[in-house]
Amino acid sequence: FFCFFFLFVFVFVVYFVFLLFFFFFFFFKQKTAYEIMPSLVGSEMCIRDSYIPRKCMATNKLIGCDDHGSIQLDIPKVDDNGVLTGEKNVFIISGFIRAKGFGDESMNRLMHEKGLISFSK
Repeated sequence: FFCFFFLFVFVFVVYFVFLLFFFFFFFFKQKTAYEIMPSLVGSEMCIRDSYIPRKCMATNKLIGCDDHGSIQLDIPKVDDNGVLTGEKNVFIISGFIRAKGFGDESMNRLMHEKGLISFSK
């Protein structure tokens, strides 16, 4: 009788471990890009890159897709009460300008042109 009890407990534990494995394997597995959002994957089942070409506002040159140092800064406009109006000022600076150390100078010039800062004393 005692052996049957241990056999029953062993089978129960094995069954419980199998159920846990089944649950975690099928419900918490890493999802593919297609399972997350089908529009991310093309007909060849390759992940699509969404590259939107932009121009540097300091040099007026196109920023390439391999320029990982480029930035886009969106500054929202507010009214007199500090409430967002829905409009924004967009500044785009290439990684080349930033790497040369002209990022601050370019941002100051662009913000001065838009009237966001002034250089008067």
